[in-house]
Amino acid sequence: MSLSNANCSGSENWPAGYAEHVHLCVPSDANTSGNVHGGTTLRLIEFTGWLCATRHSRARCVTANLDNMDFHTPMYLNELAFFQAQLTFVSERSMEVKVEVYAESLTDSTRRHTNTAYLTYCALGDGGRVLSVPPFVPESDSAKLEFEEGRKRHELRKKSRSRGETAQLPTTFQVDVSATEQGRTVKETRSTIVTPMMHTDANTNGYIHGGVVMKMMDTLAAIVAYRHCRTNVITARVDSMEIYGAVKVGDICRIKAIATFASTGSLEVYVETFSESVQAKKKVVSAYFIFVALDADRKPTRVPKLQIQTIEEGRRFEQGRLRYEQRRREKKQKQTQDGLKNLNAGGTAKHISKL
Repeated sequence: MSLSNANCSGSENWPAGYAEHVHLCVPSDANTSGNVHGGTTLRLIEFTGWLCATRHSRARCVTANLDNMDFHTPMYLNELAFFQAQLTFVSERSMEVKVEVYAESLTDSTRRHTNTAYLTYCALGDGGRVLSVPPFVPESDSAKLEFEEGRKRHELRKKSRSRGETAQLPTTFQVDVSATEQGRTVKETRSTIVTPMMHTDANTNGYIHGGVVMKMMDTLAAIVAYRHCRTNVITARVDSMEIYGAVKVGDICRIKAIATFASTGSLEVYVETFSESVQAKKKVVSAYFIFVALDADRKPTRVPKLQIQTIEEGRRFEQGRLRYEQRRREKKQKQTQDGLKNLNAGGTAKHISKL
């Protein structure tokens, strides 16, 4: 059950470039762990951001990018999920939208933050031509600061696209393909789904909502993670999502997912989505999904090892290890920065002991 509200004209009720979506978490939103499915959260994040971008541009919008996103805490059934989207940066032909997600208990009204996502949208004209979008002028000091940060993120995305894939490895390196240690192979858990895209999945312009595709990708990735871990799993992060094109009503989507890297505490799954129409077949989305395994008490548990059997699997594993180490460095850096912010805000010696 959902309710949306948006107004980008700067009325008394809502500030400019803002949209909000409220969703009651019901059993159809749940995963096998009893939490709200990570794919459901992704779908509603994308929808709220799309609503915000569409209201600002007054044009048909499609999702062009989703930055790396962490799932900080799970959402549960019978909670209210609040999705708050704010326009943060506008270039000549793209819009960045920040979506904050909160979960609120219906019994005691406590609210907690679960996700922050940055998405980029483009406005399309006739024939799929990318349109110029109206400018956005931030008013408050915090909005101006966010606008400048958005400009930096925009430039980083441009540089990343111009370089192509990051963290490329040498074409040759040593990989032990004998894999004598216990674990599960990539071949054991790889999965594919093929489905036609219907009107029920589309926005008012005939394009499939990006969030619908993201949810299917997360679902298939969770299947791979479940088959590898043989226990309940939850989505912990979405990484390196690349969006290459849009999916239309009537297209056939083919989604493929494989395990690429496993640490003792998490599993990385790579997912690719292809769209097939009468005219052509094309790759439209790719992303890495990070999962944590849960025991019977819903506590994190050890992830089985990933057996490497081929040179290609070894190459993907090594690239996954580099991404894993990068995520750990970024997490440690953020924890240090948060600790320094607490100190600057008047922290005590208790905060110092945590650094």
